[in-house]
Amino acid sequence: MVSALVKGVETILRDSGAQIIPDSGKFLGERKLELSSGDIVEFAYAIVATGSRNRNLPGIEVDDEYILDSTSALALDIIPQSILVIGAGAIGLELGLIFNRLGSKVTVVEVMSEILPGMDAEFAGKLRNSLTKEGMKFYLDSTVERVDKFEGYVEGIALNIRGHVSEGSGENIFLVIKEKLYTPPLSSSVLPGITRDTVMTIARELGVEVLEDTIPREMLYIADEIFFTGTAAEITPIKSIDKIPIGQGKRGPITTKIQQRFYAYINGQEEDRHQWLTYIPIKN
Repeated sequence: MVSALVKGVETILRDSGAQIIPDSGKFLGERKLELSSGDIVEFAYAIVATGSRNRNLPGIEVDDEYILDSTSALALDIIPQSILVIGAGAIGLELGLIFNRLGSKVTVVEVMSEILPGMDAEFAGKLRNSLTKEGMKFYLDSTVERVDKFEGYVEGIALNIRGHVSEGSGENIFLVIKEKLYTPPLSSSVLPGITRDTVMTIARELGVEVLEDTIPREMLYIADEIFFTGTAAEITPIKSIDKIPIGQGKRGPITTKIQQRFYAYINGQEEDRHQWLTYIPIKN
């Protein structure tokens, strides 16, 4: 990908009438450059493009295989199914947009309250809205605690800037503790989900107390049951987190009841009291 981009830029420059000299040199005063070949290049103005240096993050070691910097990301031989971008600066957003348009599922994590920190806030907000419409997902006011290589894990759980549980990469999360249902509030960098609201309604119908409350990471390990909700996930039980079994390591009784009622609504077996369904007539 890098070589293709380089060739593309070279083509654009040549088509614009620019002369490309692959060489090194040194400045001779304000208007001259001496090349290693001995040739002298005169100019009116000079732009010195020094490139960029990747910033290492604590606990995150680049291996150029699963954990990439901006250079190795562009050198990938295949387009990844999903990619997480840490930092919503100019380079991170540019890479994210490239992979998004190539078909990757892109999630961006930024510690500040808006993308492009230091830039005009109104412009940054409009850009984020535009990128969101293109399918990119953003976690603001959020930090990455650590990055683990794939070792049998199939999904991640994001934490917000305070280290509290937020949500999955494309799902909301629920915990069952002592027969009470907990889910992070929207203030924990949570995107409101239709399935999330549906599950909360069903749980209350079933007599389960629902609490929207701040959830520290440690609660994940002591929960009796945990499940994801979302348009694609629907209601998906979680067997383990960080290789620690959740409850009995299988779907729990409250998750089962909520899941059964959820599908009963979808399949028309339960009266649609909430007008959740839209029936479409089938024409022969």
